[in-house]
Amino acid sequence: MSFYFQHHWLWFLLGVAVALAASLMVYYKPSPYFDRKLRIILGALRFSGLVIIVFLLMKPTSKRTIQEEIRPSIVIGFDHSASMLIHEDEKVLKNQWIEVRERWNKKFGDKFLLDWVGFESALTTADSHYFTGEETNLSAPIQYAKQRYTDDRRQALILFTDGWHNTGLDPWTGADQLNHPVYTIVYGDTIKRPDAAIERVTHNAFVYQGNKLEVESELSFKQLKGKNAKITLYIEGASLMSKTISIDNAQALEKVSFEVPTGKMKGLQRMRIAIEPMEGENFTENNQRDFVVEILDTKKKIWLLGKHPHPDLGALRNALEDGGRNEVLVAFSEEIPNATEQPDLVVLHNMPVSNALQFKIEGVPTLYLIGSSSVISGLNLEPRRQNPELVQPLINRNFSKFSIDDWWSNNARKLPPIETYSPRLNAAANSILSTCIVEGIATERPLIIAWENSGIPMVAINGLGIWQWRLHTFKETGSHQVFNDFIGQIFRYLGSVQKNQRLFVNYPQRVREGRSVIFDARMYDAAYQSTQEAKLSLQLFRNNEELFRYDFMENNDAYRLSIRDLDTGNFSFRVEGILGEEKIQTSGQFVVEAFQLENQRNEANTEGMSDLSLRSGGFMVFPNEISKIESALEELVSDRILRERLKMRPLIDIWWFILLLVLIFASEWFLRRRMGSY
Repeated sequence: MSFYFQHHWLWFLLGVAVALAASLMVYYKPSPYFDRKLRIILGALRFSGLVIIVFLLMKPTSKRTIQEEIRPSIVIGFDHSASMLIHEDEKVLKNQWIEVRERWNKKFGDKFLLDWVGFESALTTADSHYFTGEETNLSAPIQYAKQRYTDDRRQALILFTDGWHNTGLDPWTGADQLNHPVYTIVYGDTIKRPDAAIERVTHNAFVYQGNKLEVESELSFKQLKGKNAKITLYIEGASLMSKTISIDNAQALEKVSFEVPTGKMKGLQRMRIAIEPMEGENFTENNQRDFVVEILDTKKKIWLLGKHPHPDLGALRNALEDGGRNEVLVAFSEEIPNATEQPDLVVLHNMPVSNALQFKIEGVPTLYLIGSSSVISGLNLEPRRQNPELVQPLINRNFSKFSIDDWWSNNARKLPPIETYSPRLNAAANSILSTCIVEGIATERPLIIAWENSGIPMVAINGLGIWQWRLHTFKETGSHQVFNDFIGQIFRYLGSVQKNQRLFVNYPQRVREGRSVIFDARMYDAAYQSTQEAKLSLQLFRNNEELFRYDFMENNDAYRLSIRDLDTGNFSFRVEGILGEEKIQTSGQFVVEAFQLENQRNEANTEGMSDLSLRSGGFMVFPNEISKIESALEELVSDRILRERLKMRPLIDIWWFILLLVLIFASEWFLRRRMGSY
């Protein structure tokens, strides 16, 4: 152990000299109260106390090297998806996991840093043993462990799961990159039984009326060699066409395609591919797969206009051309379209609006991506920044003009930052879809806003660089669908009002079973000013029969209605707005889709989990072999790793220094008091 002062030692010598002088001034001269011996004692007490004070004012610090043991991290993940209950009892599974957690905390809590998590489509808490997850993302705990791990080879990841992965990044690739063992405890049926399953259905999300719809299905057959399988395509519950194939191998993978003439079909069509149950199958939940196709009779013409070429325009074009449902034209400032007809929708990317362009897009719903050159009528974009500021989005959960997927509310703040040039964009609170996060701090500055200009919807994104959001969502979800749907919802809002339309309703066309259907409505008076003096109601129909009638509730300056617990199927609705003596109506349709990812497997994925574990240096066990995992953990921690750490402690934090000071000055006071000095 050593000591050092935070101030130069000469200051200490000066302080000692001052302490000596102060003591001599009081006790050097003879006193009628004290004899010479007592003056020496009192002077020594005063001097000692002052020296200690000077010593502490020098901020002395002790410095010593200590050794401490490094505890490795262990991430333990529990699969909370619904497929865990296909062959397991919920209560038994909960109790087993609780028992394992308590035993391991007691046995390994002082040896490892145990991090308990749950996972389904994303990470959850370990305590949420509900088994209601609609998807399984095995890469979520792997990526989490990758972020937490250091170079300590004694770390590990342990997964309690049935082994089936159906969303997110590839977990096997993630395990290769982990450089630490992954141990898997696999649940489910391990007996190979006869089983036919629909692995994948590929189809167009949109097709135009009169064109053929192509549907391709990928089918797997296990232990069904020599049998024939009948595959049928249904539309709205009615059989449309069938095919029969022969199965030639014990493990077979077949593809079956259908070409469906759309004829005069229109709107959302609910379809199903089904394999007729086969002899020996005891699990047929995975023999069918539902999907929805929208039959379009018109295309929207969309202009993407930019000052210069930019990756944002490519990202928007890909999103808007998804399924071929829109005619998208990309042009730049020197190539303004010379068209006689107005587009249905316009995107202006960092684009100043000339008189000629303003004439062509007058009254057209517009998405603005604001840059250093943007000009928007009715919005003050000044002052402009010479250098852009990097900001991230923070979704306003009270926004009511249209709804977006929950993914954005939960994950938008993790998106890459975009560049903004106008820090003082003004907007009403109910128009703000997203505010800005600046250098990690949430602000109230608008980033994405939506408003109406004389009844025409407008949206502005106060920045450039949303192409990065497309890449990030693909990295996180394995698909561009999240980004495409986000852009699609913006354009559904922009396209929801026709010229002179006074009642419009925004709603999702596809809804997962078990989720709420949210309708956001807006009503305008004869002067095309938004009003809340109207009474809005919705009639819900199925097969042309009225099911229910609902009333909208006021929501900020608009109206909102949420409907829950609808069965799968096609629904239509009619919204009526009453303003004074006027009645205005609009209608639409949507479909509630069955979500079937978690009922596609009837056995444990032992091969996949064994491969994942072996790739990383771990191994797979069954629930009755958990003791093998415990033995592996004991081996990991058998090699102790010690590290030296410099421990520094200010001496003023030592309590007995203060006690010594109190005793010294208390003794001086007591002696003076006893001799009659006070």
